[in-house]
Amino acid sequence: MADITSQGARVWQLPLGALQTNCWVIACETTGRAMVVDCGDEPERVLELTGLERLELDALVATHGHADHLGGFPGLSEAMGKGVLIHGADREMAETKQHAAVVFLGWVPEPPVIEGELADGDRVEVGDLSFRVIHTPGHTQGSVCLEGHGLLVAGDLLFAGGVGRTDLPGGSDADMKRSLTQVLPRLDGTLTVLPGHGPTTTLGAELERNEFIEMYRRM
Repeated sequence: MADITSQGARVWQLPLGALQTNCWVIACETTGRAMVVDCGDEPERVLELTGLERLELDALVATHGHADHLGGFPGLSEAMGKGVLIHGADREMAETKQHAAVVFLGWVPEPPVIEGELADGDRVEVGDLSFRVIHTPGHTQGSVCLEGHGLLVAGDLLFAGGVGRTDLPGGSDADMKRSLTQVLPRLDGTLTVLPGHGPTTTLGAELERNEFIEMYRRM
């Protein structure tokens, strides 16, 4: 059974790897087509789920170019014959191992195979589902969110009670401020946020109560 069902979408949350990065498997209820977002490690777990649920993968998507969100994609690409979609500003980071932000764990994964570049306003189609790409730099230059069907896949931009770090490769406080205080407030507050780490939340709750967003408002 899916962890979340929302407006025709079924969603599974798989915390993977040493940093328990959330991998999101999002499937169309009517067609069984699916996408995998941020497979940071343990691709066999994703393949086990898609096999059990009889899902057909339409897309592999990375919200940004850090290793803990990319490390499992080479295994998925080999098994499924698909490359990864990532924003162009993070492509070099992803392909050259500059993405190895978790090297302190003694783990430097192989870079993913990049199939295409995402840009603000693009659409990722998954069966009958359609998700809008929103460029939200701050954690990295190429960080993106995916919005659609009552969901906001937020990567490491926004967490329940927190926001992404800006002291890793590609981070910027100025960009983070714009993404958190100008871009996100334009979206529907009822969106369920699917973050890169930790539990789900809602956008409205975070805009109202997240102390880190308030800190950026005051900057």
